[in-house]
Amino acid sequence: MSITTIFEKGKIGNFDYKVIGLSMTGLSHVKNEIENQDSFGFHKNSNGVLIAVADGVGSCVKSKAGSIYAIETIKTLYDIIENGEIRVYANTKIKKFIISKWKSKLEGPIRDYSTTLKFAIISISNILLGGIGDGEIFATIDNVDYSLQNNVEFFSNITYSLTDDIDEDKFEIIKVDLPTDFKVLNIFIGTDGITCELQSSKKIEFLNYLSKKVRNNEDNYEVDIINWTSSLQEKNGDDKTMILFTMERST
Repeated sequence: MSITTIFEKGKIGNFDYKVIGLSMTGLSHVKNEIENQDSFGFHKNSNGVLIAVADGVGSCVKSKAGSIYAIETIKTLYDIIENGEIRVYANTKIKKFIISKWKSKLEGPIRDYSTTLKFAIISISNILLGGIGDGEIFATIDNVDYSLQNNVEFFSNITYSLTDDIDEDKFEIIKVDLPTDFKVLNIFIGTDGITCELQSSKKIEFLNYLSKKVRNNEDNYEVDIINWTSSLQEKNGDDKTMILFTMERST
C-alpha cells in the first residue's frame, strides 16, 4: 500500500504553523493494481501558505494527470495572487483562471482528465477557500465554530468536477477576513475517501483535537494520523488524501 506524506513547519509573520498531509492508495485500487488517483500539494512563501487536494474521477482514464494538473494550477494561482495580478476577492476571475489554466495543460479529450479540487490560501489577514466536487474543507478560528464552518459545509458530496463542460456556478470560492487578535487557525481538507467517514457533528471536535496534537508535538502524532487513516481502509476502498494546517500566534 503506497503512502505519500508531507510534514512542514514554518512562520508567517508572528505565527508558527505546521502542515501534515498524506495520500494513501485505496484498497480497491491496490487490488486492481491501479495507481492512487488523488494528488495533494503544499506551497509557501514569506506571506502565506497554500494547501490543496484533488481527487481524480475514477471512471476517467487520465484522471490522475487531471488531479496533478489541478494542484499545479492552484500553485500558479497562488503566485499570481501574490504578484497582484488577481485580487483575492475577485471570485469570478479566480474561477475563470483555474478552469482555463487547468484546461490549457491537457491533451486530448478534456473529460478524460476530470477531477475534484479543494484548496486553501492562508495569510495572517485572510483565508481563501475554494473547490468543486466531493471531499470537504472545514476550519476553526480560536477553537470556536466560526461562520466559516457553515460556509464550508456547502461543499456538497455531489460529484461535480473540473471537466469539459464545467459549470462555474458549481465552483465555490469563499474569502474570510481573520480577526486582528486571533490566536489559532485550524484547517482540514480531505478527499471523500476520508471525509465520508467523519460524523458531521464531530468534525470540528476532530479538527481541534488533531490540531492540538500536532501543535503540541505530541509523541508519535505522525504515526497516529497514518494509523487512523489506514483504519479507514476497512470502511471504504477509495484513495484517501488529507492535509491538516494549524497556525498559532507566537508567544
